[in-house]
Amino acid sequence: MNAKNIFRMEFYRNFRDKAWLIVTACLFGTTLLTAILGLIAIRQFKYEQFTTGVTLLDVITLTLLFFVLVGMWAFSIIYPFHLLSVDYSNKALGLMVASGVNRVTYYFIKIITTILSTLLAWVVILFIPVVLYLGIYSKQFTEFATGFSHAFTLTTAWGALLNGLFGVFASIAILFFTVILTRGKFWGIFVYFGFTLVLGIVANSFSASMALASGSSSNDVQGIVNYIGLAFSIFKLVLFGLLGIFMIRNQDL
Repeated sequence: MNAKNIFRMEFYRNFRDKAWLIVTACLFGTTLLTAILGLIAIRQFKYEQFTTGVTLLDVITLTLLFFVLVGMWAFSIIYPFHLLSVDYSNKALGLMVASGVNRVTYYFIKIITTILSTLLAWVVILFIPVVLYLGIYSKQFTEFATGFSHAFTLTTAWGALLNGLFGVFASIAILFFTVILTRGKFWGIFVYFGFTLVLGIVANSFSASMALASGSSSNDVQGIVNYIGLAFSIFKLVLFGLLGIFMIRNQDL
């Protein structure tokens, strides 16, 4: 089986997983409902002449928003973990390797399909609510974007963007390493939390100490923090990527 066929197979299986399709649909519906109720609450607050305190609509909207945010946080971790670990859970990885699938090729295809599948799921969940808000509050969004562009230099903005992008790649590499280490066991999520907590403390402590030592302006400090974060994200990506490849190449399946 060549790389192209493995890629197609992974994508086909990811989008035929009925349980997670239902979860994605529920999260989309809840997000859209929260967005609509939020718009109604904003308009009600804006156009009412007399305020009557917190209304039932406000309570419902804030409660739904809380559950949506918690659901999104859980989904952003559990869904890619599921995609990465499913071949361990159903004992398919050993059969794939026995059929001639190269382990390193499988590793990279699995990471790429997981990132793309998760990205597409987020597009499904957020596209309509985001477009809804941008369509109604386009003027406010333009003003915010203009103010944001004036507040930060182009270098700082690019540093933040690259830091976030490589941070996502590094998180997937750490998650897959954890999946390989624990052979797809669900408690591996807690191992992942442990890795990210320790690495986050180290990165934040180092960034803060470097920023304080530089004595630069706020924009310069933000730029330093972004590029230190970028360097650390690349380090994590390379380190856990190589560890993951080493382990999957030598693992007894």
